[in-house]
Amino acid sequence: MKRKVYTQFPTAEVPLTNYYRNEIIAPDELPAKFTAQSACYRSEAGSAGRDTRGLIRLHQFDKVEMVRFEKPEDSFDALEEMTTHAEAILEELGLPYRRVILCTGDIGFGSSKTFDLEVWLPSYNDYKEISSCSNITGLPSKTCEY
Repeated sequence: MKRKVYTQFPTAEVPLTNYYRNEIIAPDELPAKFTAQSACYRSEAGSAGRDTRGLIRLHQFDKVEMVRFEKPEDSFDALEEMTTHAEAILEELGLPYRRVILCTGDIGFGSSKTFDLEVWLPSYNDYKEISSCSNITGLPSKTCEY
Protein backbone atom coordinates (compact mmCIF):
# COMPACT_ATOMS: atom_id res chain seq x y z
CA MET A 1 0.00 0.00 0.00
CA LYS A 2 1.37 3.40 -0.96
CA ARG A 3 1.87 5.85 1.83
CA LYS A 4 0.43 9.33 1.34
CA VAL A 5 2.63 12.32 2.01
CA TYR A 6 1.02 15.29 3.70
CA THR A 7 2.48 18.75 4.02
CA GLN A 8 1.44 21.62 6.25
CA PHE A 9 2.31 25.08 5.04
CA PRO A 10 2.88 27.67 7.73
CA THR A 11 1.24 30.27 5.51
CA ALA A 12 -0.52 30.60 2.12
CA GLU A 13 2.39 32.71 0.91
CA VAL A 14 4.39 29.53 0.23
CA PRO A 15 2.16 28.09 -2.52
CA LEU A 16 1.32 31.56 -3.87
CA THR A 17 4.95 32.52 -4.39
CA ASN A 18 5.57 29.12 -5.98
CA TYR A 19 2.87 29.82 -8.56
CA TYR A 20 5.57 31.40 -10.74
CA ARG A 21 8.34 28.99 -9.76
CA ASN A 22 10.89 28.50 -12.56
CA GLU A 23 9.36 31.34 -14.57
CA ILE A 24 10.38 34.86 -15.42
CA ILE A 25 7.36 37.13 -15.34
CA ALA A 26 7.14 39.49 -18.30
CA PRO A 27 6.81 43.16 -17.29
CA ASP A 28 3.51 43.48 -19.17
CA GLU A 29 2.05 40.73 -16.93
CA LEU A 30 2.69 42.80 -13.80
CA PRO A 31 1.34 43.45 -11.32
CA ALA A 32 0.14 39.93 -10.50
CA LYS A 33 -2.13 40.07 -7.46
CA PHE A 34 -3.26 37.10 -5.37
CA THR A 35 -5.36 36.61 -2.27
CA ALA A 36 -5.66 33.35 -0.35
CA GLN A 37 -7.39 32.11 2.76
CA SER A 38 -5.83 29.17 4.53
CA ALA A 39 -5.40 27.44 7.83
CA CYS A 40 -1.97 28.33 9.19
CA TYR A 41 0.16 26.52 11.70
CA ARG A 42 2.95 27.47 14.06
CA SER A 43 4.80 25.35 16.56
CA GLU A 44 5.65 28.11 19.01
CA ALA A 45 2.19 28.97 20.37
CA GLY A 46 2.50 31.48 23.16
CA SER A 47 5.35 33.90 23.63
CA ALA A 48 7.49 32.90 26.59
CA GLY A 49 4.39 32.50 28.73
CA ARG A 50 2.71 35.71 27.57
CA ASP A 51 -0.45 35.83 25.48
CA THR A 52 -1.14 32.12 25.94
CA ARG A 53 -4.79 32.54 26.95
CA GLY A 54 -7.59 33.33 24.57
CA LEU A 55 -7.01 33.79 20.86
CA ILE A 56 -3.71 35.69 20.73
CA ARG A 57 -1.13 32.91 20.08
CA LEU A 58 -2.63 29.70 18.75
CA HIS A 59 -1.02 26.68 17.09
CA GLN A 60 -3.61 26.81 14.31
CA PHE A 61 -5.52 29.78 12.95
CA ASP A 62 -7.14 30.97 9.73
CA LYS A 63 -5.56 33.77 7.78
CA VAL A 64 -6.21 35.77 4.62
CA GLU A 65 -3.12 36.87 2.73
CA MET A 66 -2.34 39.23 -0.10
CA VAL A 67 0.66 38.46 -2.31
CA ARG A 68 1.71 40.70 -5.14
CA PHE A 69 4.41 40.41 -7.79
CA GLU A 70 5.43 43.88 -8.89
CA LYS A 71 8.09 45.72 -10.85
CA PRO A 72 10.94 46.64 -8.49
CA GLU A 73 10.45 50.36 -9.02
CA ASP A 74 6.76 50.05 -8.05
CA SER A 75 7.17 47.71 -5.07
CA PHE A 76 7.05 50.32 -2.30
CA ASP A 77 3.92 51.93 -3.78
CA ALA A 78 2.41 48.43 -3.91
CA LEU A 79 3.26 47.90 -0.23
CA GLU A 80 1.49 51.13 0.63
CA GLU A 81 -1.57 50.14 -1.40
CA MET A 82 -1.80 46.68 0.18
CA THR A 83 -1.43 48.13 3.68
CA THR A 84 -4.19 50.63 2.88
CA HIS A 85 -6.45 47.74 1.77
CA ALA A 86 -5.89 45.97 5.11
CA GLU A 87 -6.57 49.23 6.99
CA ALA A 88 -9.81 49.71 5.05
CA ILE A 89 -11.11 46.39 6.40
CA LEU A 90 -10.34 47.45 9.97
CA GLU A 91 -12.04 50.81 9.39
CA GLU A 92 -15.08 49.08 7.86
CA LEU A 93 -15.29 46.91 10.99
CA GLY A 94 -14.99 49.99 13.21
CA LEU A 95 -11.91 48.65 15.01
CA PRO A 96 -9.47 51.14 16.53
CA TYR A 97 -6.02 50.39 15.13
CA ARG A 98 -2.61 51.84 14.48
CA ARG A 99 0.01 51.34 11.80
CA VAL A 100 3.52 50.66 13.09
CA ILE A 101 6.63 50.66 10.90
CA LEU A 102 9.06 48.05 12.15
CA CYS A 103 12.72 48.76 12.73
CA THR A 104 15.30 46.63 10.93
CA GLY A 105 15.88 44.52 14.04
CA ASP A 106 12.21 43.44 14.09
CA ILE A 107 11.51 42.78 10.41
CA GLY A 108 11.70 39.31 8.96
CA PHE A 109 14.55 37.93 6.92
CA GLY A 110 14.52 39.44 3.46
CA SER A 111 12.04 42.20 4.20
CA SER A 112 13.11 45.68 3.21
CA LYS A 113 10.13 47.36 4.91
CA THR A 114 7.33 46.04 7.13
CA PHE A 115 4.21 47.62 8.58
CA ASP A 116 2.32 45.97 11.41
CA LEU A 117 -1.34 46.78 11.91
CA GLU A 118 -2.29 46.58 15.57
CA VAL A 119 -5.84 46.56 16.93
CA TRP A 120 -6.76 47.93 20.35
CA LEU A 121 -8.00 45.14 22.64
CA PRO A 122 -9.62 46.57 25.79
CA SER A 123 -9.37 43.23 27.63
CA TYR A 124 -5.57 43.48 27.36
CA ASN A 125 -5.49 47.28 27.66
CA ASP A 126 -3.04 47.15 24.78
CA TYR A 127 -2.65 47.02 21.01
CA LYS A 128 -2.03 43.58 19.48
CA GLU A 129 -0.65 42.85 16.01
CA ILE A 130 -3.24 41.40 13.66
CA SER A 131 -1.52 41.98 10.32
CA SER A 132 1.92 42.46 8.80
CA CYS A 133 2.52 43.95 5.37
CA SER A 134 6.03 43.58 3.96
CA ASN A 135 8.04 44.36 0.86
CA ILE A 136 10.42 41.45 0.43
CA THR A 137 11.83 42.81 -2.85
CA GLY A 138 13.60 40.10 -4.86
CA LEU A 139 14.25 37.56 -2.11
CA PRO A 140 11.85 34.80 -3.25
CA SER A 141 13.21 34.79 -6.78
CA LYS A 142 16.78 34.67 -5.49
CA THR A 143 16.14 31.89 -2.99
CA CYS A 144 14.16 29.76 -5.46
CA GLU A 145 16.98 29.59 -7.98
CA TYR A 146 18.82 26.29 -8.06
